[in-house]
Amino acid sequence: MGSEMCIRDSDTTLLIAAGAVSNAVMRIPAMILFGSGALKGKIHLEDEVTWGLSAVENLDLPILYDNFKNLAELDSKMILSEPRLYFWPVVSFIISLICFIFAYKKFYTIFKPNMNSKLSKWVCGFMPVIVTPFMFMLCSLLDNYIRINW
Repeated sequence: MGSEMCIRDSDTTLLIAAGAVSNAVMRIPAMILFGSGALKGKIHLEDEVTWGLSAVENLDLPILYDNFKNLAELDSKMILSEPRLYFWPVVSFIISLICFIFAYKKFYTIFKPNMNSKLSKWVCGFMPVIVTPFMFMLCSLLDNYIRINW
């Protein structure tokens, strides 16, 4: 990308800024999956959901994943009827949304002076979307390596 695009200092700066915006929004799809699944009576496990599971009575945590999966299929209403189950997913969603708004505003502020053409505005506007799949892969790799292999 040349100087006409939305590059202030370098392409690297743009990618890092876009990655920050993308990272701020990464938990939102997971929480939407959990919420939409809960509306259908199904449990979609995420870290935040497992934190909330400790509030569910008659669950006897810790529990093996396969045993939980079987229980969730047999009695998902018992699990999903506990209001405290939703606390951490809601907190995660709100924090992610706030971080996304602040990160995107900062991203826009940094690169706005260089947005001289429609193309540069489109590139800047969609750069966080473009880097999101790479951020998911990177975070998944780091999550598996750091959390599992430490």
